Amino acid sequence: MVTSTTGTPLAGARIGAYQNGVGVASAVTNSRGGYSIVLPGPGHYTIIVSAAGYTPQTSTIDIAIGERLVQDYALVKFSGNPITLSDAGVNPGSGTTADTFTFSVTYKHLWGKMPRKTKVIINGSSKTMILVSGDSFFGAVYQYTTKLPARTNKYYFSFGDGTKTKRMPTSGSFIGPVVFTPSRESGWF
Repeated sequence: MVTSTTGTPLAGARIGAYQNGVGVASAVTNSRGGYSIVLPGPGHYTIIVSAAGYTPQTSTIDIAIGERLVQDYALVKFSGNPITLSDAGVNPGSGTTADTFTFSVTYKHLWGKMPRKTKVIINGSSKTMILVSGDSFFGAVYQYTTKLPARTNKYYFSFGDGTKTKRMPTSGSFIGPVVFTPSRESGWF
């Protein structure tokens, strides 16, 4: 394992082997950029190579019984934000003050780094979201559940890894949910 610009050995890079999105083996490069990974058997694998500060590489390999494979990688320096937020929303999209609303977002990090800041800001009030499933490399789902006041609510998400922060939407807020006070006349009770 080397850097693409200088060919310098890259220590501490992680090599992960996956089958159907499930990690089955991993290794970390030594001071000379070398590594050895033992796969559980023959088959089709996705290999993901990552190191902090570098753009991850993905490749696929097919291994036969008893086969040994030598695979070299040259990682490219990364510039930008390694955090991605997606699948943002709230459920239900409307209701009454008696209902419980769940805010949800998926967090990914290029190097699998866990977030240090997991916030949803609802009507200007910051709330900490909790991890409910997944992992930071493939996608971790975070949620916050609460009751809301009768009004058209506004919210946005803000996650950080200690160095970079990502906001969704990038400016402004999502509009909703619309919340009503329950009453017999409105049919909400």
